[in-house]
Amino acid sequence: MCRPDIGYLRRFGDQIHAEVTTMLNIVRRKTAEEIILKRFGPEARRMFSLLIHKKKLEAKHAAELSMLNQRKAREMLFKLHDSGYATVQEVPRTSDFKQSKCIYIWSVNLPEAYKRIAQHIDRSCINLYRRLKTMEEEPKEKKDSDLRRKQKEFIEVSILRLQINLMLFRDLK
Repeated sequence: MCRPDIGYLRRFGDQIHAEVTTMLNIVRRKTAEEIILKRFGPEARRMFSLLIHKKKLEAKHAAELSMLNQRKAREMLFKLHDSGYATVQEVPRTSDFKQSKCIYIWSVNLPEAYKRIAQHIDRSCINLYRRLKTMEEEPKEKKDSDLRRKQKEFIEVSILRLQINLMLFRDLK
């Protein structure tokens, strides 16, 4: 029952213990990958997963491993960087620090990426709350329509889903 390749289950004699922090980290990572997939597409998700797995990569090597051409890989890396999900480190080849003679190493700082995701979720929740408030302030004849009721329910459900994801990315120590 307890496979040794599963990182969150441990056997102690005849008991099996689940490591909750390891399971939480796995769920966080998978959820972050899904968020990146929805925001930027499958290439960015592949690049994000690759950077997590390999820790640090040069853009050329990342392009080869992700099976993307160098231009597309660079685009994905800069999209991830602009959104705060990836970081870049400039490493000089020579002592004169010229930009043309530098290697750029890309990586993902997961705690920072999780903070950024939590910020995006917060912003989305605030926007949905504002939309809900403006819907409630509309004239009574618009409020009573069936379409408005369904829109309001959809927004409320979206807020609940976002709050569930927010709890996942918040550090609850």
